[in-house]
Amino acid sequence: MTAAEKLCSAIRDTRIVEFGYNDAQDHRVEPYVVWEDGQDNWQLGGWSLGYSETQSDPPWRTYTISDIRGVVTITTETFTGLRDGYDRNADRYAEACCKV
Repeated sequence: MTAAEKLCSAIRDTRIVEFGYNDAQDHRVEPYVVWEDGQDNWQLGGWSLGYSETQSDPPWRTYTISDIRGVVTITTETFTGLRDGYDRNADRYAEACCKV
């Protein structure tokens, strides 16, 4: 199963995922959407659970799937799929293969 397929499975089941990323940090994410960005790159849009309330940036993050290191782990933890700021009908998600 590819990373994109695994992420889509987690999206369908609203499961939190964990993975290493290009920035050498481990990430815990509520995955919301996997889409192709028009430049042959598959992207994951999700809510970063490592977000600190003291940071000024919102916890929404975009991850280039090819930059994910190692294995994507689907946890047993679920999420509601109702975070502020997510627009499942946004134009950039027109080529989504899966979304909440």
